[in-house]
Amino acid sequence: MSTLSADDALSLSYAFENVADTLGTYKKVPGISDAAWDQLDDAEGHIRAQAAILTTWAVGKTIDDATASLAAIQTAVKNANAAVDQIARIAKDVGKAAGVFSIVGTLIALAGSITSGNLPGIASNVVSLGTQAAAL
Repeated sequence: MSTLSADDALSLSYAFENVADTLGTYKKVPGISDAAWDQLDDAEGHIRAQAAILTTWAVGKTIDDATASLAAIQTAVKNANAAVDQIARIAKDVGKAAGVFSIVGTLIALAGSITSGNLPGIASNVVSLGTQAAAL
């Protein structure tokens, strides 16, 4: 079973709010008994509380994802800097040109992953950079 995404949690929150709004509308029906009004009011309050919890969770999930993404980007920058240093050291060695071009290609792919927010792509390219730099 996959985990709930921040977008899914927000969608659920909006749906809960819509249900709560509908319950609020029914409280205004003329002639509604006090007991029925109380039940609708309690249900509306509970549903709004759940909507708030979902919204809060979605915000927290977004922050967690951004933090993980930032850590991956920082690692990628560190690996890219190491790769650039390695490239500078071996630039005169024609025999390693294929490895240099491979690193350059991975750096380009990493940049694309970062700008598109592709977390799996970032992770994959970070690993590739480390492997390629070690192989030079």
